[in-house]
Amino acid sequence: MVDNFTSEMRDRQARGKDPYHSGDGSDDGSLTDRESGPGSRLRLGTGRVEKEDFARVERRQKAIAFLDNPELLMMYAQSTGESIPAARLHFTKLLCGYDGEEAQHGTAYGSHLSPRRDLQSANKQRGGRDTRTNN
Repeated sequence: MVDNFTSEMRDRQARGKDPYHSGDGSDDGSLTDRESGPGSRLRLGTGRVEKEDFARVERRQKAIAFLDNPELLMMYAQSTGESIPAARLHFTKLLCGYDGEEAQHGTAYGSHLSPRRDLQSANKQRGGRDTRTNN
């Protein structure tokens, strides 16, 4: 089915207005002019906005700042001993709202490195040799 657009209809469409509405040019594109059209079944939300606590909003803003600035991301990765992609993933999770996942599992930032460090320090205290060398 091919619609034949007139130049006036193309002009109205180019200005973001309904090309099928034949008005006197006073159409401002408001919803009241189009309520009786095919889109009138659309129901908008109730207007209730879920409020987030300040700490969560602040964590998301921090994540945005770190993801936006590569130098900050590299400094964070260096300070925690993570790789840059791991730090990026961490802040992406924070931004997406998965920040509670780490608290549920009881892990802290960079704690995936601590068991190995504890093992190395325990070996040195016992007089054992370093597991990284081939002596």
